[in-house]
Amino acid sequence: MIWYLDVKTRASWAYITKAFTPEECDLIIDIGNKLNPKKAQLHDDGSIEDALVNNNIRKSSIAFLDPKDKSNDWIFRRVTYFISEINKKFWNYDLQYIETLQFTAYKNANDFYGKHVDQSNVDFHYRKLSFSIQLSDPNSYEGSELLMCLSDTGTPVNKERGDMVFFPSFVLHEVTPLTKGERYSLVGWVCGPALR
Repeated sequence: MIWYLDVKTRASWAYITKAFTPEECDLIIDIGNKLNPKKAQLHDDGSIEDALVNNNIRKSSIAFLDPKDKSNDWIFRRVTYFISEINKKFWNYDLQYIETLQFTAYKNANDFYGKHVDQSNVDFHYRKLSFSIQLSDPNSYEGSELLMCLSDTGTPVNKERGDMVFFPSFVLHEVTPLTKGERYSLVGWVCGPALR
């Protein structure tokens, strides 16, 4: 298998083109859908106990890939490899582990995720680097753009199928409302000790 490593950067984010093939994207979509994604929730203080659904801020469905499931090893290995490569090239953060891999489905009209940051520091758990993998063919849906909000309008990131976008977890970003079709992504957060 050939792993493509075409790294490009745009100020506050970087991306690797063709991190996953279209066939691999289809397989991840199949894996994610079999997990029966549930309505995405918000955590006011980072605790599961306080999770709530708030369709005014976030409207999508999510499921989490089990890192202990051996059939997911290839996904975690690939993601870990690219995290290491991109971090060495652009940020050189002290990273320790991937928090999780979240399969996200935007399937209903107006599914979205409003402006937010991924940063978290609950119980000495520091998200430092976020990433999103485009699983869907960009011609199969409309809307649902991942924007980096470095200005009032936001800047769309690369959305070719299989591309992997990285950005510091403190960067403000959003996913605009879906207007047609379905969009799938695989997102995650890489954690380590506090920035200093």
